[in-house]
Amino acid sequence: MENSRSSTALAAIVAIAFLCMGLWLFEIIAIKNWDSMAWLKQRLYSPFIIIPITVWAYILPFYLEQKVTIKASLLPFIILCVVANICFTIGKRLCFALYNNYAFDGLQSYSILIISAFALFALLGFTCWFVANLNMGNTRKRNTVFITLLLIFTVPLSLFTVQLIPALGQGDDWIDAVKMGYPVFWITIFMGVSGIFISRQNLFVPKY
Repeated sequence: MENSRSSTALAAIVAIAFLCMGLWLFEIIAIKNWDSMAWLKQRLYSPFIIIPITVWAYILPFYLEQKVTIKASLLPFIILCVVANICFTIGKRLCFALYNNYAFDGLQSYSILIISAFALFALLGFTCWFVANLNMGNTRKRNTVFITLLLIFTVPLSLFTVQLIPALGQGDDWIDAVKMGYPVFWITIFMGVSGIFISRQNLFVPKY
């Protein structure tokens, strides 16, 4: 029965990941115009829809595995959405800085950039662990490390994916991976997988 619920959750999470990627691409292609640089210079609106959906991908397994109620998950959902928005905003600025010759010049500066990116993943990982304990049950603190490491794989897997399926303009670097929405896809997958892993732990007991 547990395997069946996990399989259902995983299938739903994959569908959610494709949905999030589709929403991102729709804005980049249909609204911002793929061939322009508007998506880099103007405000993006799809993340305001994508982020709550991605957070839902994390919380969904708790509904399926542990029958956590909407009331119990509401505050964790709000907190995780706020932190995820902060991480996205800072991450976006870091990506811009990567292509700004004035902001980063030399190996030391790039090292600072990488460390900052890891710190964002760590913050998101800690928040995922924190909200799981807030109203939805109790789980191990070391899950923070597990979630963080899992989320870090968003970067190499996005780069690998853009090598397999290049962007519409045939680009295959990090900016092309971002433009295609591959980080959106993978981080949604990893958020969902984290939720499945944590919700299946034996010591997990919903608080109400």
